[in-house]
Amino acid sequence: MRTNGAANIGEEVSTTATFFDDGENVVVHTNQVVLPEDEEFVQNYEKIIAETMQEFIKLVNLEISRATTAITPLVEITVPTSARQKFHRTIAFEDSNRPINNNVDGDRSTRMAILTRGKGNKTILKAIRMETPDGLAETWQAEREKERKEFDEHKHITLSMNERMMADDNCSD
Repeated sequence: MRTNGAANIGEEVSTTATFFDDGENVVVHTNQVVLPEDEEFVQNYEKIIAETMQEFIKLVNLEISRATTAITPLVEITVPTSARQKFHRTIAFEDSNRPINNNVDGDRSTRMAILTRGKGNKTILKAIRMETPDGLAETWQAEREKERKEFDEHKHITLSMNERMMADDNCSD
């Protein structure tokens, strides 16, 4: 089918449609009047399409930027609490005169753990000694400080919520 014709608002348009079927040529002539409501509809439709395309382009750009950033693993391995405690403990008593030293023979190595999956999807923790990269101690200290701040913040929020609940209970009695 092929159609011809264009119109301005309120103008009558003659449209010709040609159908090709089994060697016959059928021509249909219709007169259409373009109403202001139709023109408004077309303008709104084009506006919606343009907005949708802009949103689509933004989403595509966002996905492209996500693809270039670091990819997070789909499956997280949870560190067992026993492993955390095992490598977090550095207790020294005031009576003790011997210094705590994790290094062997004075080299720049530290004890680390590798957490992997073994048979049956079971987590395996292996202790190893590695050379300490520059800035690792500072990074770990900053991470511990961040964890401590988050813990203190959650503690403060919980305590304030508890105080508010107690105050509400006292007011309602």
